[in-house]
Amino acid sequence: MVDDLFIPMWVLYTIGYFIMGIFWATLSVHNDWTVEADFNDIPLWPFYIFFWLPMIVFMVIGLFIWGFAVVLLKEQIFPKIRHKYYQFRYRREVNKFKPKYGYDK
Repeated sequence: MVDDLFIPMWVLYTIGYFIMGIFWATLSVHNDWTVEADFNDIPLWPFYIFFWLPMIVFMVIGLFIWGFAVVLLKEQIFPKIRHKYYQFRYRREVNKFKPKYGYDK
């Protein structure tokens, strides 16, 4: 079942570079080579509480919803659709080979 939840590498790299870029921007606020000296006085706890924590929570929730949707589609919805399709197809083939005027003639 884990093999069905395939994530392309470009998606992983995009998410990773986005997260690392924001992490680098957050930490570079406290570096000495920033042009504006006022930025060095910004505390980091609002970044962690109001940005990092919700982003991690929403990413985990989104991954659970995405995985649940994939499993639900593959295990519940697709087999029902396939079953209905094969059921009607089988009926069509059976009706094709039936005698035209009944079995007793």
